Amino acid sequence: MVPVVSILIPTFNRAATIERAIESGLLQDVAVPFEVVVVDNASDDGSSDLISAMAAEDSRIVYRRWSENLGPIENWRRGLDIARGDWIKVVWSDDWIVPTAVRLLLEAAQSHDCVVATCRAHISQPHGEFEDYDKEAFTYEANDVFRALSGLGRSLPWSPGAALVRRLDAISGLRALRTPEACVRAAIGPDVAMLYWGVVTGGQGVHVPAALAQFDGKHGSITIREGRHRVSACYDSTLMSLARAAGVEPPPDVVRAVKHRAALYGLRGVSSEMRFPDRRLSAPLLARSVARRIRRAVI
Repeated sequence: MVPVVSILIPTFNRAATIERAIESGLLQDVAVPFEVVVVDNASDDGSSDLISAMAAEDSRIVYRRWSENLGPIENWRRGLDIARGDWIKVVWSDDWIVPTAVRLLLEAAQSHDCVVATCRAHISQPHGEFEDYDKEAFTYEANDVFRALSGLGRSLPWSPGAALVRRLDAISGLRALRTPEACVRAAIGPDVAMLYWGVVTGGQGVHVPAALAQFDGKHGSITIREGRHRVSACYDSTLMSLARAAGVEPPPDVVRAVKHRAALYGLRGVSSEMRFPDRRLSAPLLARSVARRIRRAVI
């Protein structure tokens, strides 16, 4: 039976967490057929034996291990090509999803005729645990995405780990995006294109105010490793690249905010390769931005 949903789990050397991620996919209570696709970027920590054993016991698991490390983005692309479902639920290999995740997200997307369904996430980090993203249900379009991801609107996820998205949109987003190479190497940014391409090109998204995704930031999280400013700079650059690839113009306040932050990231030592390429910011505006930050620090 052809699956309706493919739960995609890209992995590399996650022996400590991969079993939890796969089991969370297998435990979904959704009524439609689904598969769990695990794409392994040449892991050498023993996790491949664990995954192979799980796949031998459950036919819903599709496992592919590459003979060499392809880089994270190419691993995602190959996973999307292998997947057969119309819908993709990404689960990063150090994370997991609750048993109702796929069902609730699919119901929301179908009932609102949406191309993306996002949700809240429970996030565990060394400094504490919290739930993130908007607490209310709502539908959204392209400008809402730009404002949300630039910090000017409602809070939406950056990661497809907190979403269900149409597979063809995810494929098209990764193909269309031209994001800085430094961000690609760190796998920061292209995930946004995979998540929101369908909305940015004219579709509609819906947000489910339940914490259906569980993010584990305690096992080598990219966000923690790269640092907040480098991650934010990459996502800002990706947001503008996404708009250009889709042929749409972000709201003016979004463009201004991204330009201002790009200049401030430069002051904080973030590489120009990671920052939005249009970094023109007048001296008075820059001075006011710096002064505001100093006042906040003093207060």
